[in-house]
Amino acid sequence: MILGKETIKKLMKDGLVENMVDANIQIQPVGVDLTIGHILIPWEKCVIDFDNSQRHVSGSHALPPTADNIYHLTRGISYIVKLRERVNLPKNIVGLINRDHR
Repeated sequence: MILGKETIKKLMKDGLVENMVDANIQIQPVGVDLTIGHILIPWEKCVIDFDNSQRHVSGSHALPPTADNIYHLTRGISYIVKLRERVNLPKNIVGLINRDHR
């Protein structure tokens, strides 16, 4: 089941998404548009495995946006994207992050 705009608005009262820039713009007919807080570039290869026995988390440095708040990304480089918003999903709801196909 996909949540509609009115259901999302009701769930917002319970803290579904915190720290939104403009809920009137970000709440869409069947979802919520999230915004970038900042983007990081890892210093070295990271490893995330099934049982964390081989886990290795790298340090990172921030990728600064341009003066117009635009991030220029390079194909083939891994990035860590931190969202501005905090999403608090109830246990009976699942979330999906879908890249924009424009």
